Amino acid sequence: MLKKLIIIVFMLVSTQVLAQYKTDVIVLGASAAGTATAIQAARSGVKVILLEPNNFSLGAIAPSMDVPAFNFGIWKEWKDLYTRKLDSLQTDPRIALESIISKVNNLRYFKETQIVKVIKKGKSWEISIQKNGSKIEKIKAEVLVDAFFEAEASPVLKAGIVKLSDGHIKTISKYTPLELQKPYEQVLKLYRSSGATGFGKDSTMLHYFPMGVFISAEVDNLMFVSPQAGLVGWQADDFKNIATWVNIGQLGGALSAYGPFFDTETAKANVRLSQGEIFNYKGLIYPVTDINTNEYAWNAVQKIIATDVMKHDFAKGKFNPEEHVKPEDIKAILSDLYPRSRIWFIENPIKELTLKDAISLISFITGREIYDMNRELSTNWKMKYELESNFNEKNYVTKKEMTIIFDTYLNPYSIGVNMQGIFIK
Repeated sequence: MLKKLIIIVFMLVSTQVLAQYKTDVIVLGASAAGTATAIQAARSGVKVILLEPNNFSLGAIAPSMDVPAFNFGIWKEWKDLYTRKLDSLQTDPRIALESIISKVNNLRYFKETQIVKVIKKGKSWEISIQKNGSKIEKIKAEVLVDAFFEAEASPVLKAGIVKLSDGHIKTISKYTPLELQKPYEQVLKLYRSSGATGFGKDSTMLHYFPMGVFISAEVDNLMFVSPQAGLVGWQADDFKNIATWVNIGQLGGALSAYGPFFDTETAKANVRLSQGEIFNYKGLIYPVTDINTNEYAWNAVQKIIATDVMKHDFAKGKFNPEEHVKPEDIKAILSDLYPRSRIWFIENPIKELTLKDAISLISFITGREIYDMNRELSTNWKMKYELESNFNEKNYVTKKEMTIIFDTYLNPYSIGVNMQGIFIK
């Protein structure tokens, strides 16, 4: 009799264990942003479960892939796969995306799964789910990402965990039209913490997205990669672009993975490391339309924009790479980041920078020998840096050339910033 009781108890305990899942990140909703979040988080080294109440991803109607887009990261991977499949047979972009999901390690995708309850237990999240009408099961995780595009469908909002104010949750930071049109005039330099970019409703509208826009300011380890995030003051159509939401999702994945990976809170994610994760997986963080993406300078330009050392027209996506660099353009920011440079500017009261001046400035800041820099730059100018101009010390230096020089010898991108874009020195 005792033996039978032990067996029964063991079976009950086993059943209970089987009804539990433990993961690092839970993503609610297989929207374009939610799916990209799940893919990137898993690739960033944590365990992820993606939950979708319906039996399809991305909604009941197949999305159009013909949108203005930067072909990078997960979006490029998805579109390339979809295009290849179209070459041989008519297919659905949702099927192409799900084929990517199926090959990602550490990612489990539960379709036709109802989200019954969402609660915060201490530092963890507990989600009660029901698959195909079966018994209720529970999932525990450190980070929760809500990717439901309709506020009324959001399990987090329905549970009252956070509330909407004018259609948005309270986030660490807000992305407003002013942040796009006049970013350098704002008190907070949110553009320095950008982690995603993309087009709006058409090719005339460009966006960048600061990381704090998607992180709850009220509840730890809660993110929204949806219109309910801190996207304030815009029209609904201003973000009507599936490629842009995929890019946002890739950022969401990098951020949601940071906490479990480094055993900290999402809000404390290192901005530069998170941006680096986007770069590592072939994403981008700034909208630049006048630099060829295959150029050597592309990556350096992306990083230099994050430092303020070179200005960028965010609204138009123009870096103006062939403009000549004037001392007044870089004096203030270099004096802030490298106080020693103030002496150089005092001793060199010039109106425009020649290549010789640029090398002298870098040498003065870093202590590098001018002769060695000249030799290295002249060797790499065309072969490595792929610059069209000739290496001539008398030439006025352009923004593209100066960006490469700064990135090579100063690496201002290594100076950290917080979620508000303030330098951490």
